Amino acid sequence: MVIKASGTAISKAFIVAELLKRKLKGMHQLNEIKQVRIQNKYEPLEKFLEMVLEEKKLNIVSITLNIHQLDQNHYGYQAPLPDNMVK
Repeated sequence: MVIKASGTAISKAFIVAELLKRKLKGMHQLNEIKQVRIQNKYEPLEKFLEMVLEEKKLNIVSITLNIHQLDQNHYGYQAPLPDNMVK
């Protein structure tokens, strides 16, 4: 399962991942953070004006949850919770 979020939803994505890990036994977690550039072009309404180009940087988080072993050498790897912490 992959949970992706950006902006203010990033914290909620981690909450959902933690809730799932506490409900499902043996879930390995892999977190990745990326930055994407988004460009918006605004065409002028009048001929003598120039086109406006706006560029934004957007942070995106990707949380992979899997019952199978994930890459333990990855910087964002988290091992499954102990069985006594899973309901």
